[in-house]
Amino acid sequence: MSSQKAWFGIIGGMGTAAGLLFEQIFFRVCNERGVSGDQSYPQWIYFNASQVPDRTLAIKKEAPNCTPYLVKVLEKAKATGVSAVVVTCNSAHYFYEDVYRQVPIPWIHLQKETARYITNTFSAKKVGILATEGTIRTKLYYQALKSYGLLAVEPDYESRLQCEIMNAIYHPEFGIKYTGNQVSKSAQEILYAAVKELDTEVVVAGCTEFSVAFSRMELPVPWVDPLQIAAQVLFELSVGKRELDSL
Repeated sequence: MSSQKAWFGIIGGMGTAAGLLFEQIFFRVCNERGVSGDQSYPQWIYFNASQVPDRTLAIKKEAPNCTPYLVKVLEKAKATGVSAVVVTCNSAHYFYEDVYRQVPIPWIHLQKETARYITNTFSAKKVGILATEGTIRTKLYYQALKSYGLLAVEPDYESRLQCEIMNAIYHPEFGIKYTGNQVSKSAQEILYAAVKELDTEVVVAGCTEFSVAFSRMELPVPWVDPLQIAAQVLFELSVGKRELDSL
């Protein structure tokens, strides 16, 4: 893409399946926007930052702080000349401000862009959030949606429902982080029941593992994929339809 306006990085590895899924989504967005032929695609760098500690455990002070790990990755991205990055992990956005102070590269902010998209697309005022305990604890979606006059409907982070949602992600036998490219029936059943229990008109896949799962499920309500939204923003940045200072 000779007219590319911004060079960017994709920071995956949190988890790896979600990062690779984002590349597939972005590829599809490019096709939908009329890109074809090798030289027509935007250029990007992919970093599989799999050594970043578990974000939820770090937020709970049960694992090392993620900031220095993310700083190292962003410094590598900066050295390639990127103008912006997508970090394909919702919980990692808790560390955004601390990381940005040390490496001032803009992030396509998953929560803020999702809130903006929902406001422009749906009439619903209550939005269901399925996410990790870390994302729920830190109110990442709650605050982003509130800024647009929307109410985030989330499980309490110590509730039975949230415990089941965490099992869908982390359970060593059927959790999405452990089943690779497959999404187990148990995980799908937990997530389907959780969506019904939230009882909202729209639900957000507030963990990128849920972007993997929901893409293979039929849910009882429409769902919003922050990865899909970020891919659209990334394309618009690359062709100059959006400016970096809009992030």
